[in-house]
Amino acid sequence: MTIRLGIWGAGIFTRNQHIPNILNLGQTYTVTAICARTETSTQAASDLLPYDVQQFQSVDAFLAYPDIDAFLIVVPIPLLPDAIKQALATGKHVLSEKPIAPTAAEGQSLIEHYQANHAGQIWMVAENWRFAPTIQRAKQIIADGRLGKLTMFHWAVYANVTPDNQYYQTKWRQNPDYQGGFLFDGGIHLAAGLREVLGDVETVYSIGALQRKELAPQDTLAATLRMKSGIVGTLAVTYASSIFENTSLTISGTNGVLTVNRESLKLTNAEGVQLEFADQANGVQAELATFASLIDEQNFDQVQHYLMAAYHDVMLIEAMLYNRTR
Repeated sequence: MTIRLGIWGAGIFTRNQHIPNILNLGQTYTVTAICARTETSTQAASDLLPYDVQQFQSVDAFLAYPDIDAFLIVVPIPLLPDAIKQALATGKHVLSEKPIAPTAAEGQSLIEHYQANHAGQIWMVAENWRFAPTIQRAKQIIADGRLGKLTMFHWAVYANVTPDNQYYQTKWRQNPDYQGGFLFDGGIHLAAGLREVLGDVETVYSIGALQRKELAPQDTLAATLRMKSGIVGTLAVTYASSIFENTSLTISGTNGVLTVNRESLKLTNAEGVQLEFADQANGVQAELATFASLIDEQNFDQVQHYLMAAYHDVMLIEAMLYNRTR
């Protein structure tokens, strides 16, 4: 059955990622409605689809539109909790973009609200890094024991968010009404990727800094972490770099070293390279396919798993932002 999808938000990620990947999934989805603040935005998104779409600037009218089975919510971070509750209140299924909420406390409240009032509906948080093929392959390699006992990891990301960056140009990111600024908005991907590969975090020690005032409140963070599995390591990110360089997540074990980035991974031991894998998919298509399968299968155990994963992603970011031991 084709899922009739209503998209709430027509910004950069909707246009550049969601709509192309929806189309790549063939008959899985049909976008029947798009809602955004301006007619220009809804028209720009609608123009990317090969069929007619109902356009809305009124949220109330959009939510009341009957030709929708599920909502995809792609709105600014501060608006997420209310938007999720409004969409769930219609009785339809909901896929909301990351993070689950602006704070862990709000995320927990949303999960409790969902469980108490909408347990018959599917709600999933879209976090494409969790579904990236290289992240999933790395997770499997570790689960299969190919690295042996894990000993240490390191991940450093250098991002250059300049005034001409398309994401910086969005007003809500220039004046973030939420914790952490880009360290939260972008860093949540790193938290998800790290936790997907290495599991839950036990302890965090961190220090942050602001290197460029236009990226307030902070743009740089370095953290030392102990995972519940016992492995220790570091996660460092700056959005104030002069260039972009995403170094690999490097994980060492008694049987070798695994290096992972968004498009490839490599497993090396004393005898040389044992495995190489490359896939440029960023996980958006996979998360959309997963959401559709959750609706089809009514798999509420898996729904709970993904919601708790999104909640713990925010908990990790908060722990690093405020140097909280968790």
